[in-house]
Amino acid sequence: MQAILRPLVLAAVCSVGVAGPQGAAVSDIPLEKLGKAFLERHCGDASSALACPFDEVLAADYVRLRLGLFEVHYPASFLEDKAAARDLADAAVGLLELQKRWLGWLHDGTEETAAVHADLQSLVDWIGEWRPDDLAKIAKGEERDLLARLPGAKDHAEAVTRTREALASAEVLGFEPRSDTVRIVCCPTRRDFMELVGYVGLVAEPWRSAFWVDGVDQWTQFWIDRTMILAFQEASWEGFDPEFRRGRSMRKLSDTGLVEHVTQRAGTALMNFVYARTDPQHFEEAVALNLAIAINGRCNTVDGEEGISNSGATTQPYERFVPGGNSAGGILPAIPAAPFDMIVENHWRRGGGEDWFKKALKNGQKDGAKRASKDKENPLRKDKLAHFTLEDKNSQRYVVTAPFFGSHANEKPYPPAEFLNDYREFFRSYRAAFVYWLRTQAAGEESGERFGRVLRGLAAVGRGEGTLDGLIEEAYGMPISATDDSTESLEWQFLNWIAKGK
Repeated sequence: MQAILRPLVLAAVCSVGVAGPQGAAVSDIPLEKLGKAFLERHCGDASSALACPFDEVLAADYVRLRLGLFEVHYPASFLEDKAAARDLADAAVGLLELQKRWLGWLHDGTEETAAVHADLQSLVDWIGEWRPDDLAKIAKGEERDLLARLPGAKDHAEAVTRTREALASAEVLGFEPRSDTVRIVCCPTRRDFMELVGYVGLVAEPWRSAFWVDGVDQWTQFWIDRTMILAFQEASWEGFDPEFRRGRSMRKLSDTGLVEHVTQRAGTALMNFVYARTDPQHFEEAVALNLAIAINGRCNTVDGEEGISNSGATTQPYERFVPGGNSAGGILPAIPAAPFDMIVENHWRRGGGEDWFKKALKNGQKDGAKRASKDKENPLRKDKLAHFTLEDKNSQRYVVTAPFFGSHANEKPYPPAEFLNDYREFFRSYRAAFVYWLRTQAAGEESGERFGRVLRGLAAVGRGEGTLDGLIEEAYGMPISATDDSTESLEWQFLNWIAKGK
């Protein structure tokens, strides 16, 4: 078994369904047929998945390239298509830019990492020289290492080695990383992605149970141990396609859409594996979103790790995505699904993050203050900063009140079910803006240095040494939040920053 696929550590979906909370029913998705098509295409024999080990498929049919912490695999046959070749090059540059930004934030742009930054930039420049014809030739050859085949690659081999070693070095990073490699397997089309989902389910029953589920047709990633399977296309927005021949380009909404997706997902992977935070965490996801915005100028991806689970789920899944919920447990009501277009055009996303969602948050805060002031049961009704207005699909309104960070946030109830999709979107923008504020505003000129301290300290938190809230309080000299504005806290200072924004 382990020669085929290593044990599952986590499986994460990355899209919210178009037709419902889970997309198509698994009984309507021809996963066995898709899996056999994968076997036939890569091993020439659809009779046995055990005779077609995944690592052997990657070695034979996928080109590979090491880019710092990331080991990228891309199906060679697609490189004959110029658009696919462009996608690979753009994604590769995005991964390098991601690491440049992260390293700069770790050390607040100091000279300590200048050499590593220079090597990463040299690789960005080299990828900018890739020609589609050169990539197409590789699709027809037997050598799969891009460093052995592409023009100019030998001149950059040492930079590849140095960046790999530097980004695994405690001396360079300022902490001991849990892992020095995140493997990414890229799927250029929906068909390619769904064939791989089908193949995984043919390997063994545990994999089938994990991946052959309702809504898998909407996923854009899943994990096999330390390998991220990453789709480069979304499911069609035009209804269910059982053959998966109609994928939606991630460039449809903007030309940077694919790189937004790659950098946000890879950023979350970097946070999880380097810092040993194997479950998605609010802060790390917000850092990943900030990295994607810093690289692309915006980020409007449909990121399912903020997704709302199906009817009958216990409160535990919600606690991963948004604050609040009954800590004693319990069953939550059914959650209405939000179509893709309602998500990407959501009022909390206006501007796509170009202003770090500040204007959208200010508008919600201003309306929230008006509505809360009329609620005599709200103990913070006189506070003009703490409230935000949610909307449901029928334009009904509901006010939520800070704190949204810290232990007090988890003691609060969830909004009614019909507002949970909007609550998810609010919290996505709110936490992203908070991380931006921490890095650039919270401590004046020292903000970047203190934020770097927090990023470096996450490794200790991942080992169980202290908490994130304690780490942030130590770095900034005050608690992350409080129950109201009577105690000086970062969250209420942040709320004041939103209110004063233009």
